[in-house]
Amino acid sequence: MRKRVSKETVDLFLKEGMASFYMQVAEEFSLDVPKDSLFDCRKITVADNIMHRWFTQFEEEHGKLSGGNLSSYLCIYGPKKNGELREDEVEVQDGFIYMEKENKTMGG
Repeated sequence: MRKRVSKETVDLFLKEGMASFYMQVAEEFSLDVPKDSLFDCRKITVADNIMHRWFTQFEEEHGKLSGGNLSSYLCIYGPKKNGELREDEVEVQDGFIYMEKENKTMGG
């Protein structure tokens, strides 16, 4: 499922961290996020302009050479870039939100 998200949601990643970004995406998609649930970074992609915005802001704050640090972080914690998405669009797949203990997926 694809949806355009707000700029405030996009900016949450660098302001408050990836978990805050994922929580807000879930809210914008009207997905239930039960207590103790987790996010699967393999089940979410973002538009090119979102990724570009993150790198631009990160490099402005931390210097041009620090972009590699952000690349490493995103390789581990996602999301990945999806060139098929329109501006400010995010796509979540089934299993984006899951319960580790029960290995049960929900939403998406």
